[in-house]
Amino acid sequence: MRFFYNIASGLRRSYWFLFRPKTTGVKCLIECDDKYLFVIHSYGSRIYNWNLPGGGVKKNENLESAIKREVKEELGITLHKIIKIKEYTSNVEHKVDTVHCYYAKIEKLDFLLNTNELSKAEWFPKKMLPENISRSIKEILSVISN
Repeated sequence: MRFFYNIASGLRRSYWFLFRPKTTGVKCLIECDDKYLFVIHSYGSRIYNWNLPGGGVKKNENLESAIKREVKEELGITLHKIIKIKEYTSNVEHKVDTVHCYYAKIEKLDFLLNTNELSKAEWFPKKMLPENISRSIKEILSVISN
């Protein structure tokens, strides 16, 4: 199944390079017991930075529904209360992507890894974060730590 995700990802990137579409995405920083949950996606960039769960917003889907759906699909976690932290624009993938960043606190460290979308997920203590973190994580942490 991962093979098909990689093919689809390559086709998407080619389309983005040619047409430069505007897209909307969502990411969520999830906290539990003074730890943050980071993921590594199984498709896309070959730079394996830790990232946040999330993804694209479907047509006519509101942002909060999108982040709840993405986290449920990727990690099996049902988010209840989420807080919008910020948004930023990225053109790293040759598209104009507006990324809406959220924060959620959950009660249990449990998650179910969807191996079609993620190759890894791990909890990190707030004071011992890995060095190779994505822009999304840096963007949210810059707001939270101020």
